[in-house]
Amino acid sequence: MASTVLVVTALEDVTADRVIAALNEREVPVVRVDPADIGPDLAFGARIGAGTAAWGGRLRTASREVELGEVAAVYYRRPTPFAARYEHLPAQQRDFATAEARHGLSGVLNQLHGAAYVNHPGAVTAADFKPAQLQLAAQLGLVIPATLVTNDAEQAAKTLSYVVRRTSRL
Repeated sequence: MASTVLVVTALEDVTADRVIAALNEREVPVVRVDPADIGPDLAFGARIGAGTAAWGGRLRTASREVELGEVAAVYYRRPTPFAARYEHLPAQQRDFATAEARHGLSGVLNQLHGAAYVNHPGAVTAADFKPAQLQLAAQLGLVIPATLVTNDAEQAAKTLSYVVRRTSRL
């Protein structure tokens, strides 16, 4: 039965530190990973194939190792971007290595069979877009403030002028 919590975050995340401490107090196995450590400090091998509907394999950090099938939950919170690992490379090589690492490692970690996710990366990405959030809120019947999203300085100035006039009357 899966029992390990995989914490995917940056090294200096104090909120994740507290979560890990609470899990340790409860004697829950925890593996912390920062995807930007990919390489000698973070190695993985994942397989899927005929007769297998889930990813299997291992993930190894400098201090821990976990079988992917043992991951019961994933706590995903602000990991360091993969690009940080490859910033020493020329731009084209950096972009290629970053994309390959992201598609490979994140592709597997985002699809762990049976794992409960706190802040699934797909949900985090969807939530990053304020226009989509506002539209959904309006569709659900919530009252949202009049909002302008623009890169047109003239439209922004007109809107600001209107807001200042309205608030000065209050």
